[in-house]
Amino acid sequence: MKKTFIFPLSEIQVAIEADSFKDAQGEYEKIRQENSNIKIQIAKTPSKKPIKRGLYEHLFEIKKNGFFSEGKTIGDIKNKLAELTVHCKTTTLPPYLNRLVQENILKRTKENKDGKDAWIYKEA
Repeated sequence: MKKTFIFPLSEIQVAIEADSFKDAQGEYEKIRQENSNIKIQIAKTPSKKPIKRGLYEHLFEIKKNGFFSEGKTIGDIKNKLAELTVHCKTTTLPPYLNRLVQENILKRTKENKDGKDAWIYKEA
């Protein structure tokens, strides 16, 4: 008559039916040996959500595409970002532009444009 013997195996338990404890123990050793050779790999699926990018990255991207080869005002920059579906207020841009200026990626000069003084941003 077969009996059920329960053995621990890693984080699970294995139930083995055998005529004697010695037979069950032998079967358990075989299973444990096979289990030690098995390597479990978990495949990560790529995220379906697009990677969020901040204003700094968008400004840096349009700079790489040559947008700042000619001088641009904050209004010009805002309109270009709007074309790329990046909507922001003109008041949110100066800190990011200042960072690009401080990193010598852009340079800015104050020029008279349409009868008003305005900061013009160009490639450094």
